[in-house]
Order: sequence, then structure tokens, then C-alpha cells
Amino acid sequence: KATVSVLNCFRTPSPTMSIPCENVHSRVMDNPSMDDIAAVVQDALRKRYAEAACEVGSCPDLREFGFVAEGLGGAAEYVEVGGVFQSMFNPAKQQDVPTIPNVGAAIGAKDAFVIGQGAGSYVEVGCNSEWVGNAILKDGKMGENGSRVGYITDMAQLPQKVSVKVGGATGEFGCIGNLLYTDGAKGDVIKVHAKVRTDARREGGDPHEQEFVRYIREALGGFDAQVCLAGVLLVVEGKTVTHVMPPYFPPAGAKPGKSWPDMKGWAECFFESDKALIGTTTILNHQGADLPNGLKWRLDHTHFWTKGDEECGHYHYDIDPERIEYAAYLVPAATMHKVEVGGMPQTWPLKACC
Repeated sequence: KATVSVLNCFRTPSPTMSIPCENVHSRVMDNPSMDDIAAVVQDALRKRYAEAACEVGSCPDLREFGFVAEGLGGAAEYVEVGGVFQSMFNPAKQQDVPTIPNVGAAIGAKDAFVIGQGAGSYVEVGCNSEWVGNAILKDGKMGENGSRVGYITDMAQLPQKVSVKVGGATGEFGCIGNLLYTDGAKGDVIKVHAKVRTDARREGGDPHEQEFVRYIREALGGFDAQVCLAGVLLVVEGKTVTHVMPPYFPPAGAKPGKSWPDMKGWAECFFESDKALIGTTTILNHQGADLPNGLKWRLDHTHFWTKGDEECGHYHYDIDPERIEYAAYLVPAATMHKVEVGGMPQTWPLKACC
């Protein structure tokens, strides 16, 4: 069922941010049981890791990892704001700035624990950036905000010039966002653990094919119904490949997964991290029923920060199979909302980016 919201999900626009939110397309999910989801994920991961387990159980206190609420209990509302195609690669939308409270108002959420991943606020950092949401929404207003923004201050001095900003009073993020709104209380989650990847990297293949989130997504593909899992992902140990967006936006005419007319150092913004990662993730098995106006759901997206806030960005995949260890605490979305910001429809396949 699609609903139309007349609320503006964006802050009061400046001359460079003149595009408001248009429609909110919502659907109530018909999920398999959490036990059934855990079973298929465990079966898939045991074929690819030396140790793997997946079960339904009580969520650990997420505050131990740096989150501002203890759990993911309550009705899980998933929201996708904008999109790589409609926003990040559309010069007319690149400086749009949504806020956690206004997106919450658009879906009827006044009190929530909000986590997620997306672009950082252009207003707050003045450039393209990576955002990890971690905040409390109280009576429709921002409460505690432990969100992070990772951004590059000097392309000539990488990786030293990657900075991390914590918090912010307005709850702003950037032109794309994948957010999970829950009550933040203790409750059952799907607990996932995997250690020592045995699925060897295929020579010449896309390394994302041997990636933890992708394995889970493929496992969910066994369900006919659309399933969206979202929550917390931890890289406990091992080396990973990460990325921080360059401080400029894709130029006009660029398309994801293809060479930009002027790359300006995109490849230089990939890094290898040997730190434990604290992340948020969203995983969908397929597109489900068609959305209007050529819109598509993003099938997976994972961002992270590190203890001490030394690093922050987009998690891609691991490159240390003998040491890698993951843990995740996930919930199935009860409702999904796609916030349409207008712009161009998706007409080409999305590669991993942003």
C-alpha cells in the first residue's frame, strides 16, 4: 500500500537545497518467522565460514558498543530516503539535507532509537561524506545523538586527512539514507556470528561476492516474500576494505558502476582497515512489488565507525579470511517506507558504492 505524505522531510532549504520530499511509499511486510530466517542464514554461512551460528535470542546491550540505546525492540520501521540514482548521482539533489525528526514525522514516528547509514549533511561538513546514524528521537525532537560523519579534508594527504565528526544538534544527514526506527528497548534479535572465511576469493571476480552481508542477502533469496533485515554489524577482528566518499559529488552524466567523466581520485579513497568496526547495516533479499516512477530499493548498505573515532565510512568486504570474525544483531522490518525525492529513475544496475 502506498501512502502520500505532504510533510517536508528536509530542513528549511537554502538556495542550494530547494528540492523537498515528495511521496512516501509504504508497505507492511509479511515476514517469515525469525526462527526460519535464522535457519536459512545459518545454513548459508556454515558453507562459507569455519565457524558460523545464527539464532534468535536477546539482544546484547548495544550501549556497550557505543550506541545510544540498549536494543532493537518494538516495531521495526525501515526507511530509505532518496537513492544513489535519484540523489547522489543527480546534481539537483546532491545537497539535499533530510533530518531524523522530519523523516520520523513523515512515517509517524515521534519516539524512536534511530540507526542507519547514508551520506553526511552537506550543511554540517561542507562536502560529500559518509554518515552512520545513532540517535534518539524524543517527542518528535532530537535527543542524544551519537551519529558519526566521516569525510576527507585533503585529497593530497590520504589516509591522514580523513576526519570524523560526532553528534550534532539537528539530526541532519545527506541526500541518501537507509534508516531503522525502533523503540530501542531490549528484545529478541537474530544473532549472527561467523569466523574464518573458507570461501576462497575467485581470481578476477568481484570481491563483494565473498562478503558477509552479501552471503546473508543471498540466503534470504530463498524466501518468496520480500524480507528486509536491519541492525548492527560488528567486525570483531580482521582486515577489511573500506571507503570514504571523496569531498566532491559525482559530476553530471556519471553513472554508478561506470567510469566517471572525471574520477578525481575516487580509487584513492579506498582504504584497508585492521581495526574492529562498529557498524549499521540493511539487507534486502529482492525488490518485491514494483515501486512507482522507476524507484528501486537498495539491496544492502553498511557503514561503520571505530572505537576512538579514528575511522568512519562504508564497509565493503574483508581481505583477511583466516582472522576475520563477524557478529550481527538484526531484526526484520515490520514496515518499509521509500521516501521519493523525485529525479531520474533507476535504469542501470547498481554496483557497490557510496
